[in-house]
Amino acid sequence: MIKIDAKRKFIPVEIGTNKFEFDLSDNAVLKLKSTLNKVVERIESINISDDLPEEKRLELTKQAQRESFDYLLGKGAYDKVYKEVCNISAMTDILIELEEQLPAEIEAATQSEKLKKYIGE
Repeated sequence: MIKIDAKRKFIPVEIGTNKFEFDLSDNAVLKLKSTLNKVVERIESINISDDLPEEKRLELTKQAQRESFDYLLGKGAYDKVYKEVCNISAMTDILIELEEQLPAEIEAATQSEKLKKYIGE
């Protein structure tokens, strides 16, 4: 009998004192870049809009950030992180860091030594 342990893979992500897992499913990996790019563009467009009152700008920015954090790291992730940093600018910086660091982590997590031996690298 052959028994193969099939389980989902995750990348551990620590933000402040909070621990999350980024799902390495094909769907999540494919949507990562477009999701982060869209939210950064959305936040930038909110910030350059002169006709929005400051309160509305803050609300729209938080909403965009919440959607991204919760999509990438699981429902409730935004609230946990925001509770620690209490600043939308810091939250945007964290999203940008995720955008910069996750692709390399995904590459490392998906390139095992077994795969390299199998394909002859």
